[in-house]
Amino acid sequence: VFLLIILRPPRSTQGVSSAASDVYKRQALNSQIMQYETGKCILSSQCVSPMYRDDIQRICYQNFCPPGQSTCLLCHPDCTGCTYARSQTNCLACSDTSKYLLRTSDSVDGQCIDVVQCPPYKDDQNKICYYDSCPSSSSSCYQCDTTCTSCTASKDPTACRGCIDPTLYLNKSSTTSKIGNCISRSAITAGGLTFIDDVSKAIYNDNTCPSGLFRYQGLNQCLRCSTTCGVQGCLESD
Repeated sequence: VFLLIILRPPRSTQGVSSAASDVYKRQALNSQIMQYETGKCILSSQCVSPMYRDDIQRICYQNFCPPGQSTCLLCHPDCTGCTYARSQTNCLACSDTSKYLLRTSDSVDGQCIDVVQCPPYKDDQNKICYYDSCPSSSSSCYQCDTTCTSCTASKDPTACRGCIDPTLYLNKSSTTSKIGNCISRSAITAGGLTFIDDVSKAIYNDNTCPSGLFRYQGLNQCLRCSTTCGVQGCLESD
């Protein structure tokens, strides 16, 4: 009589296939961790959706936030940084650099809007506008005149950088000046040294036109002419 005895390994001992599986899992986990720990330095403006941002650690992730990384968030596409995931009203900065961050003077986050939507309190240097007032710590925030999109002095209608009403013209002292007051085209005097620029919605009071625009003989208009007109200018734009 022959007896066939099958010996089984102790329960505490893993089989070869199980041990190999565990090694594979550890390698995959290590590879995943390395993806978190290595990368290249980029500008904050390049770290936009669908990247996940950690503004505390100054890291952005392409796929998802690492496990346990509580300061990492997937911001709304409008934001380059945020205090709350996927929220349009909790941006720390705007991904579109032409937009302004609208917030209160005592907060750090807000919503990205066009400059024409800003209330009178604006900080053009940092592209922030405030609901309530200028922060006491900000030297670049002004309460602009209600006609201005932005300004260089508080409540001064002659210190506008642009006009909220798109039908108004910025009346400037010269072509090199960056500021002026907003007036209608019908309010422009026909005589004197005033030149009208219908292209940029501006008025120049120094008998010159900006580079790229021409004046035709006695016509007090700055026009963007076609190349066939030459330096003598043209009667109608283009």
